[in-house]
Amino acid sequence: MLTVRRALAIIILLAVVAVVAGIWLNRPDTPQQLLDQLPADVDLALQELHYTQNENGRAVWSLDATQAEYQRESGVARLENVALVLYQEREFGQVELTARRGHFDQQANEIEARGDVVLVSERGDRLYTDRLRYDANRKQISTADAFRYLSSGSELTGVGLQIDLVSGRMTVENDVRARFVPEMEP
Repeated sequence: MLTVRRALAIIILLAVVAVVAGIWLNRPDTPQQLLDQLPADVDLALQELHYTQNENGRAVWSLDATQAEYQRESGVARLENVALVLYQEREFGQVELTARRGHFDQQANEIEARGDVVLVSERGDRLYTDRLRYDANRKQISTADAFRYLSSGSELTGVGLQIDLVSGRMTVENDVRARFVPEMEP
């Protein structure tokens, strides 16, 4: 006589066997078949990428992405769900960037972020744009697109922006608009 417990145990066992059989039957037979499933221009595909750039034994920046596809010939990695942290960038302190997509050009030491780009500094400044480039060699952040920059008591908008992280200098190319809002006292 079959009890409810035994029936449930048999159902669970059959479900586990079905899942294992499905995985086993759908697996590639050889490593070459697995590689053939990758796009032709991808040499290496990664899930959950974490890369930290060090200089003189100190972390300078780190890059995270949920997916990365690296092309050896060009030295470029295509990224999904990008998170970039720039450590101790002078007056800005730690700077954090998020975006939906991006590229990491290892040879040029540049990262381009695209899609809902948000950059937040340790002091609370925020930059919103659709595309942003970080040049690690020159320590510069730039965009040719429209942007919105919020800082303590002010809002700056325009098209085309370059920020020199070493000097703290910001250059806006076109359509500059600034709005100053007095800060509220606690």
